[in-house]
Order: sequence, then structure tokens, then C-alpha cells
Amino acid sequence: MRQYSVQSLMDEVGRGISERYPRVMVEAEVAQLTVAASGHAYILLREPGTQRAAATLSAVCWKSTWRGLKSRPKPGDRVVARGKLSCLLYTSPSPRD
Repeated sequence: MRQYSVQSLMDEVGRGISERYPRVMVEAEVAQLTVAASGHAYILLREPGTQRAAATLSAVCWKSTWRGLKSRPKPGDRVVARGKLSCLLYTSPSPRD
């Protein structure tokens, strides 16, 4: 069994995802939506009709795209989102922060 660092594993997973799914469309329900000061919209998508968070997908709608939408979704709306998948490595604050 191969041992990975966190970064190398995330890099490899990300490459595999982007190669297998270069562009996707997903039907989902908007669970949460936040428009940041930057103008980007951060969206949590979930399986339509569910209240639990078992199957969710985090998404970003870039500022230029968000401004160009004729109709902006809100929590509870069903949407068809399209774009590229990626695997991001981020750090969250430690419990002491």
C-alpha cells in the first residue's frame, strides 16, 4: 500500500477527478448560498428534496458569472449547475482559534 502526504493525495485525487469529469451538469437543490464581499457566490448543493446533508457538493459561482445570471438562485431552489470539478485542500481553524 502506498503512503501519501495529504497534499500529494489531494493532488492525485484532483487530477483523477478532472480527467474523468472534465465538465459536468448536476441537478440539485440550493441548501446554502453566500455572496462574499468579493462578489463570488459560495453555494452548497444537495440532493433535491432532502433535508439531510448526506450528499452535498460545494460550489463557487465566480463574480462575473454571478452578475450575468438572469435569475439568481436562493436556498430551496432547484437548479442545474454546470462547470468543472476540482478537489481543494484547505485548512480550517484549529479548535483553539
